[in-house]
Amino acid sequence: MGRKSVSGKQIAEIAAEAIGKRNYDPIEFIVWLFRHADIELEEDLVAIWDKGAPVVGSDLDPADVVFRTGKPARLLPTKRYAGHLGVFVGGKERDIVHVDPDSGRITKVPINDFLEEGSFRGTRRLIASS
Repeated sequence: MGRKSVSGKQIAEIAAEAIGKRNYDPIEFIVWLFRHADIELEEDLVAIWDKGAPVVGSDLDPADVVFRTGKPARLLPTKRYAGHLGVFVGGKERDIVHVDPDSGRITKVPINDFLEEGSFRGTRRLIASS
């Protein structure tokens, strides 16, 4: 886990400040975001998955990375395909900040909108919960 003393809540705040920005792909955004916690990630969906610890969906903390289906899809160690990811930021709607695949814009959506039916692939924690 990261060397800097940066909380998941602080990562979530940085993600929220980036809403509306463009020119990221989803993986680049996650890599950029976690650099703030001194966590170096490869720009590869499976490598990001492998770096984190598994999380049960109901136990999400700010900064947990949520994986779903999408294109291009990569085979995860769970033998399921994922192609998109976002960061959980919490809030009343249990929001996710991610790069919209159509517009390339960083956006915030309720987790239920992010996870269309059957699209959930897993969640990983990259920052120790506080």
